[in-house]
Amino acid sequence: MEMGMQIDTKDFSKFPAAVQSDLHLAMRTAMRISTNEVVGVAKQHAPVGVNKALRGGIHAKVYNRTSQLIGDILSTAPYTMAVEEGTDPHWIPSGWRRGGGKNQTLSPAMRGLMDWVRLKLGKSPGVAWYVRARIAGNIAGKAGGTKAVRMFLKAYREKRRSVQRNFDLFIGRALRKHGGK
Repeated sequence: MEMGMQIDTKDFSKFPAAVQSDLHLAMRTAMRISTNEVVGVAKQHAPVGVNKALRGGIHAKVYNRTSQLIGDILSTAPYTMAVEEGTDPHWIPSGWRRGGGKNQTLSPAMRGLMDWVRLKLGKSPGVAWYVRARIAGNIAGKAGGTKAVRMFLKAYREKRRSVQRNFDLFIGRALRKHGGK
């Protein structure tokens, strides 16, 4: 999952080299501060979960590509999109196969649900097994999937004015340094 901001810097070439350098530094500073602010708010809105992988995996990356400065907000958790956007009704694959015997294991998704039930609801393994199956059935049926959390969208909406102020402040400083307004 990724959300980002892009700024085209190709028009900076009309400025003297010293101004270009200061503008690039100002933009990069504003982008780094802004993406970190958005990350902080996205983490506040993200569910904690059992292993904290979603919240812990949210981070920012600022880089240049040709004439663009890019700031991405990313998450390393593989289920980030499902949490951000919600899901349609679906069956969670169990991972069980006939004849598996003692060596049978749950799928990663079902194992995560089982761990969540045990840790969040404080259920014994036997009860957790039953509750996990009921939750999986509800996701596939009555519940109609999973609800969208929208942590990235909420973070963007909450911080967009602050992001604009950051860019106005740092670009303004760079221009004033060279006699601009």
